[in-house]
Amino acid sequence: MEPKKVLIRSAIVGLPEHVRRLLAERGLCGRVRLVADGDDDAEVLLADPNLAKAVVDEPRGRSVRWVQSTWAGVNSMFLGPAAVCNREFVLTRADGMFGRAMSEYVFAHILWRERGLDHARSCQASQVYGDTAHFRTLRRLSDLTLGVLGCGAIGAKVCETARVFGMQTIGLTRRPRDPGAPAPPFAATQTAEQVFEASDYVVNLLPETEATRQFVTLELLQAGAAGAARRGEGPPVFINVGRGSVVDENVVVAALDAGLLSRAVLDVFPEEPLPQGSPLWRHPLVTVTPHVAALTTASDIATLFADNLERYVEQKPVHHVVDWSVGY
Repeated sequence: MEPKKVLIRSAIVGLPEHVRRLLAERGLCGRVRLVADGDDDAEVLLADPNLAKAVVDEPRGRSVRWVQSTWAGVNSMFLGPAAVCNREFVLTRADGMFGRAMSEYVFAHILWRERGLDHARSCQASQVYGDTAHFRTLRRLSDLTLGVLGCGAIGAKVCETARVFGMQTIGLTRRPRDPGAPAPPFAATQTAEQVFEASDYVVNLLPETEATRQFVTLELLQAGAAGAARRGEGPPVFINVGRGSVVDENVVVAALDAGLLSRAVLDVFPEEPLPQGSPLWRHPLVTVTPHVAALTTASDIATLFADNLERYVEQKPVHHVVDWSVGY
């Protein structure tokens, strides 16, 4: 049997080398062959979604039967002609590797706020010691609720981490739980209003689809503030580590200025890099980071791909298949 040709197109430094090493370690070299970018009949494509789309849009893309994305988000594959006419290949996304990193990012910001570390730093800068009054007002995480929009594998991991701290968790999920499946680490709901009304922190992990663009509205944020007021708490904090398109920056700014949010921690934006003129840069209640909550590493992607590739050559179903009808 002819070895299956694999083309790699990615900006991730060192990815081809990691893949070659794993192919050798797993004895796949005789069944798989890495090909150069000019090869016109690769069957398997390991690529960043924007680069993958450029291949499958071309005539040579007709030979591709499986695309493994190097990113969790694959919305680039749904733009342009390929989005409507070329779905003759299986698309799998990077999954199962970002939950821990996302959790670290989310809880770095939660703990910084709830343990008063910003105040401690201010006191240190002023050379003030023994100002304990502020720290006595701080909340325990076990008294708080974390809400997650989009409770797939990453969202479930974030909720699992929250429960380690004793937090209550509520998650927005598209599908009801199968009767025989293990109980998830969150109270499931299919209503976003319930998440905002119940939560002290709301973490967005929704993918980018037609249904999720501008998903977080001023009305949802008003519901969150009203729910917090009924509990005798301040407005929730919004943490966006999913996709920037889920909320308009003007809605975030308006909500902060109106007291509907206590703070916004934003790692993703509708336009990246965030434009210099954006009001988010200088808003005192916004934290901006440059899409670094869970960076992709060559080692992680190579391992994920090698695992799936073994299944593919054995004609077994690959993991993390994207549903073309919903976009993830």
